[in-house]
Amino acid sequence: MTIDINQPVRLKQILVDGTNIYYPRTYQPGELPAAYLNESFVDQGEGLVVPAISYQNSIQVQEVKISPVDPVASPTSYPGPTPVVATKKVEINKDPATAISALPGIGSAIALKVVEQREAKPFDNIEDLQTRVPLSKGSWQKVAPNIAF
Repeated sequence: MTIDINQPVRLKQILVDGTNIYYPRTYQPGELPAAYLNESFVDQGEGLVVPAISYQNSIQVQEVKISPVDPVASPTSYPGPTPVVATKKVEINKDPATAISALPGIGSAIALKVVEQREAKPFDNIEDLQTRVPLSKGSWQKVAPNIAF
């Protein structure tokens, strides 16, 4: 059989050419030196299977399987946002809106409304606050331990 140098060839064995090492696989035209393009080193026939060869001191390849659901990367494994909790009592009649909005369950819109209402008249107690800045039932009562008047 004649080797066509314009077609891919399969190397049958390991070849060492100076510092170059060629392993058994399919090579495209121009990848192998012309000296090795003969029937004793390469083949172009269909169905040629290069036998698996174990090499001494070779690197072991570990197969990694990726599944659509990876428990390490699932969104449920990441911690959620840490809630901001006031560490000191908020002076409802003095502190800025940012301090008021740090109370659990109180957003920036409610905090701005509190500031607006206290400018007209300072709050006397939690009931006065609930009356002038209404929230769902019991919301101000839940944060009452964190509020000072």
